[in-house]
Amino acid sequence: MNTRPDIASYDDFLEQLMRIRAAASGQQESSLLHVSIDHFRATLRTYPGRTDAVLAQLSALLAAATEGRCVMGEMGWGEFGIVATPGIEPAAVADALVRQIAATNFGIAGVGTLYLTASIGIAPITGPHQPLDEILCTADAGARAASNAGGNRVLALRAGDPLAQRDLHEVRTLPRLREAIRDGRLIPFCQPIVPLRPSDKVLPAAEMLIRIATHSGELLQPAQFLPIAERFRLTSAIDREIVERACVWLESRASSWVDLDYLTVNLHAQSLDDTDLTEWLVRRIAGGSFPARRLCIEITESAAIQNLGQAQLLLERLHALDCRLALDDFGTGHSSLAQFQALPVDIVKLDGAFMNNVVDDPTSREIVGWVCDLCRAMDRRTVAEHCSTPDILETVRRLGIDYAQGHAVCEPFPLERLLPPLPTLADVDGDTIIEPLAPRQSPRNM
Repeated sequence: MNTRPDIASYDDFLEQLMRIRAAASGQQESSLLHVSIDHFRATLRTYPGRTDAVLAQLSALLAAATEGRCVMGEMGWGEFGIVATPGIEPAAVADALVRQIAATNFGIAGVGTLYLTASIGIAPITGPHQPLDEILCTADAGARAASNAGGNRVLALRAGDPLAQRDLHEVRTLPRLREAIRDGRLIPFCQPIVPLRPSDKVLPAAEMLIRIATHSGELLQPAQFLPIAERFRLTSAIDREIVERACVWLESRASSWVDLDYLTVNLHAQSLDDTDLTEWLVRRIAGGSFPARRLCIEITESAAIQNLGQAQLLLERLHALDCRLALDDFGTGHSSLAQFQALPVDIVKLDGAFMNNVVDDPTSREIVGWVCDLCRAMDRRTVAEHCSTPDILETVRRLGIDYAQGHAVCEPFPLERLLPPLPTLADVDGDTIIEPLAPRQSPRNM
């Protein structure tokens, strides 16, 4: 709720913005300035009880800098909107604001100094036919891009700028994504993970994937919705739903394990910080009517390193339940060997970027072979992801990879079709391209 009389509330500001848009002729543009205080939440944590006073100071500073000639309003916590009407140069106003905010001490005597910086995005207001969300998203995208570039700067964007278009797409997709999660329109798919040295004791596995069904019947791929889910912190809700689907699927197939070793499910980085989700996850697996060994929880190397303490604690608790654990996208997260060794994982999945060059590039082959030797010494199985051709499959097999996953093995398909038996590599092309090796024999340089 707005408690500062000198600045409009968000709803009142939007009403004024719509009136200005309706009156715009397109000949002489007005502009929206989105002012975002850099790292506002993190900074104010060290000054408890000062938030309202700092916001009041910021409001007064904005009003003084614009000399009362601009419409102003709140856009969020530590975020403000300013409409520069024709005759006011928006870039000059924004540059002056950035300098003044950076030069102002928002602290108080006896408490300490408090300096802030701001990132400002500028968007043109061209006329009554311009969508309101386009104006808001263009200004917001400019402010976020300025912040990502280091903050304390200004960025002006036109409505058709790729950054603005992406922001607009994400904002328009967000309600559909929330609705899909609420209505249970997350569709589980899977992709087999096939052993490269088959034997009677080695069974295939599968990774659970996700699609979203739209009202028109289209299936959205992860690349179409996961970045939006991550930005708006919806990945925990998605992860919870998918883990529940996996557990229910496992519980419904208690007699089918002659054909499948385990089913693996991904946890996103934000989920590692969600205590409610991780506590539920442990309880759900512990209370499930299926062997925990049949479920594999997979996290990326980068997520594990960014949240090392949380990741290690969660993995240790799941390991104690006999749940399998996998480290995904290995080779992209820049972990040290000490950190890698400390994570109690059973399976290491090599990032697909290595697979793209492994056939022709000696350096990529050396890296893959080195990872295989390291994991073998630590009794960890390896999976090559994104294997797209038979040549890649044969190369990674000879380098010592234990399992393969990708389009050369099998395309993703609905989870409900996973059992009966998975396809084998011989089924895919009609020819057996892989000869059995001793399961733990090192095949490098053979």
